[in-house]
Amino acid sequence: MHSHFINKFIFKSYLIILLISQYLTFVYSQQLPDEIHEIAKKCIDNLYNEKFKAAKINVKQILKKYPEDPAGYFFYAVVLQYEMEYQLSLESEDEFYHYCDESIINGERILEKYPDDMWAKFFIAGSNGLKGKYEARFEKWITAFKHGWTSIVLCRELLEKYKGMVDLLYGISTYNYWRCVKTKLLLFLPGVEERREESIKLLYDLQTNGFYTRESASIDLIRILINEKRYIDAISVADSFLKKFPVNLLCLWERAKAQYKEKQYNSAEKSFISLLNRVTAEDFDNNCNIILCKCYLIKIFYEKGEYSRCIEEYKSLEKFKISGKYQKIVDKDLNEVTLLYKRILHK
Repeated sequence: MHSHFINKFIFKSYLIILLISQYLTFVYSQQLPDEIHEIAKKCIDNLYNEKFKAAKINVKQILKKYPEDPAGYFFYAVVLQYEMEYQLSLESEDEFYHYCDESIINGERILEKYPDDMWAKFFIAGSNGLKGKYEARFEKWITAFKHGWTSIVLCRELLEKYKGMVDLLYGISTYNYWRCVKTKLLLFLPGVEERREESIKLLYDLQTNGFYTRESASIDLIRILINEKRYIDAISVADSFLKKFPVNLLCLWERAKAQYKEKQYNSAEKSFISLLNRVTAEDFDNNCNIILCKCYLIKIFYEKGEYSRCIEEYKSLEKFKISGKYQKIVDKDLNEVTLLYKRILHK
């Protein structure tokens, strides 16, 4: 009887030790070293509050103190990518690729000495993922998925060993989703399983469980839901995100697009007029954003049968000139509204 209780006690103690060890592995695996972690979190908050100068200052603290660590270069590339998307600009493209490459180079140097260093692998994966995401923005799907696949191989390797690194699921879920969507065009890509719903579920989970990817998971989730024609769900995710970051331009853009797609034309009109007022007031060359706002307003007016407003808005586009390399950002929308304009004239 006595030995029974001893064995029971030993078994319970073993379970407790096991649970503690799993917890410690989860924390260790998920969070960067304290000082980098704290700066990285400040950087992410500043980034999604669109305080780009403050976000860059945050990252430079990491670069100054840890010049051989890939973390600082990775986070600086993140800031540059977001800032370019915010401004609809290509101005920092070369600098963006430089910081991605520096992060990869520094990570590989660490792996030469410490082949199992998880954070070196994490940032190599992340930097390749950033390149893939940037190129996907311009529908360069072949190179986007090549960079993405390099990232995913490392992410999966890390997840097998460190299940607590849930942020790795962000890259895996977005890659799997868009690979499924584009697989008919890119049949050579590794893997052909249908994983769209699984990817969407992971992104929903990351909004709560992600350490460094909660915000980016939300923005990508909204875009994916729009692509799935789940416009009400996209608006719901956007509204939730805007409670924390009420002025976030990318989220406001996606919500306005979802309203338009859902045929909530009055709400969409208010949203795009508000966006137009905001982007017009910016202190940098924001013609791409202005043109896109006006294009959506033209499409809304057309759907509402307000053709005189369509014509007026279309003619106002002539004032806003953009250089050749930026043309690809607005070409698709400009072609759409030009077709609508011609239809109106024909009527």
